[in-house]
Amino acid sequence: MHQSDWFWTAIVNGGIPPWEGAADSQTTAMIRAATATGVRLATAGFTTVLDGILGPWHFGPRREESAACKAPVNYVVLRPDGHTYLARAQGESWSRQSIETP
Repeated sequence: MHQSDWFWTAIVNGGIPPWEGAADSQTTAMIRAATATGVRLATAGFTTVLDGILGPWHFGPRREESAACKAPVNYVVLRPDGHTYLARAQGESWSRQSIETP
């Protein structure tokens, strides 16, 4: 399992919270880096699962990076039931520290 959120921990300084508009190029770089890593592993023959949030605004960069993949690429949407979704949303706390600290 390749967790795309790990790439956010690689930003040593200057990271911008991903929900801020100024983070667009940073977010695109993270999406590309995570996808390229998955492509390399899959092309080397490893069964690879890239775990992360993929919004429609990520399809372009993912598609471009996946074009080099020699293995089949599949996309799966996993959605929790309403109760689980609400519990997660209410308990979620985001901060700059949670992005910068692994």
